[in-house]
Formats: sequence, C-alpha cells, structure tokens
Amino acid sequence: MAACWLLASQASAYVYWANEGTNTISRANLDGTSVDTNFIAGANAPRGVAVDGHHIYWVNVGGTSKIARANLDGSEANQSFMTGVGVAVSLTVDSDHIYWVDGDAGKIGRASLDGSDPNPNFITGADEPTQVRVDSGYLYWTNSGSGTIGRADLSGSGVVQNFIDTGYSPRGLAVNGGGIYWSNSNGMGATASIGRANPDGSGVDQNFQGSTTATGLAVDGRYLYWAGNSTIGRADLDGSSASPSFIPSAGVPAAVAVDALPAGTATPSSPSLDFGRQLVGGLTDPQSLTVTNSGSNNLQVGLVDVEGGDSRDFVIASDDCSQGTLAPGGTCTIVARFRPHAPGNSAATLAIPSNDPAGPLDVRLSGGGYQ
Repeated sequence: MAACWLLASQASAYVYWANEGTNTISRANLDGTSVDTNFIAGANAPRGVAVDGHHIYWVNVGGTSKIARANLDGSEANQSFMTGVGVAVSLTVDSDHIYWVDGDAGKIGRASLDGSDPNPNFITGADEPTQVRVDSGYLYWTNSGSGTIGRADLSGSGVVQNFIDTGYSPRGLAVNGGGIYWSNSNGMGATASIGRANPDGSGVDQNFQGSTTATGLAVDGRYLYWAGNSTIGRADLDGSSASPSFIPSAGVPAAVAVDALPAGTATPSSPSLDFGRQLVGGLTDPQSLTVTNSGSNNLQVGLVDVEGGDSRDFVIASDDCSQGTLAPGGTCTIVARFRPHAPGNSAATLAIPSNDPAGPLDVRLSGGGYQ
C-alpha cells in the first residue's frame, strides 16, 4: 500500500524540502519549528523530494540528473543512488517502487526501491511533465505543456493523459484519499494559485488557494503544504487557515515532502443496533449511532451504506458522516430506522468506510417483523 499511514508517528514526522539555494535537503518539525536548512548537504541543484518510512529521496538536476537517497536521520547520503534517469526533475515513491519524471523525453520512469530493474519508459507520451505522485491505486503526473493531469494504473496501463483538464500550466502535484491538488504557474494566462479536484477528477477548483505562488506540493492526513517564494506554506485540507509563510526563511525551496501521519481511528458508540419487533410495513423509531475519531490524526470517512441480505429492511434516516473528515476527538452521527418487508428476523450491516487502517467499521443491525 502506498504511503502507509503507520510508518511514521507524529512525534518523528517532519516536513522536508529541496533547497536549491543552499544545495541541501532541509527539514523542520510539523509545527514549523526546529528548521534545519542544512539537514543533508552536498546535493546539486535538488528539485524533487520524497520520503517513505525508511529513506529520503531527491533529484539532483545539476549536471547529469541523478536520484539521491539517505536514511531518515540524514545519514548515509548517496548523491548518485540512481543514474541513467534521463533529465529527471521530480520523483515519488510507494512501498515497492521509485517513479521519476523525465521532463525532456515526456516519460515517467520506474525502478524498484533499491534502484534495481529500472524502466525509463514505464509511461510515455506525457507533454512536458514536471511532477509525479502515487497513491494506493494510481500514478498521476502534470502535463504542463497541455495543461492537464495524467493518470495511469500502477501497472502502467490505463493511461489517460487528460484525466483532469486544468486549462493552465500545472507544476507541483499532491494526492491523497480526499483529493488531487496542483499548482498553477503564471504561464498560459494563469494566475498563480493551487487547484484541487475530487479523487475521480470531478469538482475542479482552480482557485482552491488563490494568489498563491507554489512550486512543489505535499499533503498528509491533516494539511496541504507548498514550496513558495523562500517559504513553506500550509493550509488545512479544506483550504482554510492558510499560512503562506508557515516556515519563513526556507531558502529557495523547489519541492516539499512530508512524513505520512497515522490515520484516525473510527470508534462507534455501540457495536450494534437492535430495533426489536415491528409490524411488517411499519417504521420503528429512529436510533442513533455516533462515530468518534479516537485517533491522533484526521479520520476521512467514505460513503456510509447498509449491506447484507436484509439491507432493504433498514433505512438511513440521516447521515452527517459520509464523505466527511473528523479531527481527533471529532464526532458524527448516523440515524437509522427499521421497516420490515416480511415476518421473521432481519439482519444487515451498517458499513462505515474510512482511512482507519483497521478497515471499514461494521455495525450490526437487527430487528424482527411480525403480522
């Protein structure tokens, strides 16, 4: 699974950026403190930067492009970890592979995490790609030439070069389960801004963060980060509480990455709802189920539904959980009712999907019909 939520605890999570001004990889705490602009020295015009649970990766674009790697504590930096990557300008990683953009050739390359089995032609036909990102199901990249976001399956099949038509010149890119974010440059008539779309490509908002000059983007379970003019900016995932100078005096940041935070924890007020006996065709009084995020980070809830053989006998009367985000300690409520269609016992499951690594929250529903 890409970007496993459990690999980095909040206590050891950081924001990283490729600092072209100092030829270093810089780092700060998630609250913006303890800025270290010389965290990893010896880079050569670094651009892209990525992090997983074991290593930090970046692209040295000075001279001949190379992919570099170091341990999470900055030790054992290898400035030539991978060569032969064309004119690489950015990269991303998941639990199995490194992906990089060859901007001049219009290609996305891929290799194993240890640098073996490189395939510089993993995806071809991109139009001046500048950034690549990956989630658990897809690979995405910016086509700055055609003003689109491309997408493909992790196998490299199902390539759609115009998955999102931005209309501008997208540069930076970030994805998570809640959305796709990109930075619009001042080219092609665009005003500098950050755009956003839903995971399926719908709901395009070119001014999600308006008048924001950004190059690289990164996202975790709580915030969106961007590399700006000598600063690292940050905003909540809904675009509120924007702080363009969240980390000031960041040098010349060209790209930004952030450790993945653990997901929230979905805790129900009851493991089951029993509606008792009800006349066939009648409707019981409503019963409420409260879902609490008992974890330390945001809980992203999917579409709540009733599943199982007798699902038609149970009705969701109201639901303020679906497609919502619960902050730590936050709650939402689902109200259900029972309307049997035939005599006998009925059972179904109230399925509440989320990014909780324990999986969907299943609450048993039961009741009995009589005539």
